Amino acid sequence: MRSSPILLGHRLVLDGVKVMVLESCAMNIHSFYSFISKRYRKGRIARFKSVFRGGRVVDFGGSAAIWDQIGDGYDVTLLNKFPETNAGKYRMIIGDGCRAPFASKSYDMAFSNSVIEHVGDWEAQRRFADEMQRVGRRVFCQTPNRWFPMDPHSLTPFLHWVPQQLQTRWMFRFFGIRFWFSHNPGELEPAQMLSRHKMQELFPDCEIITEYAFGLPKSFIALTPQRAEKAESQTRARS
Repeated sequence: MRSSPILLGHRLVLDGVKVMVLESCAMNIHSFYSFISKRYRKGRIARFKSVFRGGRVVDFGGSAAIWDQIGDGYDVTLLNKFPETNAGKYRMIIGDGCRAPFASKSYDMAFSNSVIEHVGDWEAQRRFADEMQRVGRRVFCQTPNRWFPMDPHSLTPFLHWVPQQLQTRWMFRFFGIRFWFSHNPGELEPAQMLSRHKMQELFPDCEIITEYAFGLPKSFIALTPQRAEKAESQTRARS
């Protein structure tokens, strides 16, 4: 039987409403994600600026976005393996953070924000951390806490606690609340989240600073202490 014009009209209206609802949900969840990210990033930026007031910085895996928020006063080089990354006004080198194409101690600060959990398995993370410590006189490396109950990438409780060998793009696509509405395929890659103990193992000479949310440890920052930088400066001065 052929559908009547009235039924077809109703169907079109319902389809339109569904699209509007999904688009609204997508906008709301991404707005929420953006709001939460910016809130905690603001405090992180303030911490970074308080410990490092200017100089040459290499951002492992970064883009222009965070440096536009940090502001002027830094000579920034972005190291990223994705050519489509928005570099803005900053210098960008296409390369792998696990094999950084820079001389040892060639930058005042090696910086990274929520990248190390995406580079691969434990050995890849170790190479990434080693390269940061080799290239930078100081290190500022932030990563989410594996044991925080909310997965910051999918906005889904406990999803990142699934054993690593079982985490797949399909799992994140079907169970990740954030990805029900819209997604960037690159964001679906499983993340190898780290604990405080693992961060200390990767950055043995750094202080591990804890960021909190709702009274719980949300993320960690590996930061080279000032005293280590002063000792290195004195060594260079004597040589």
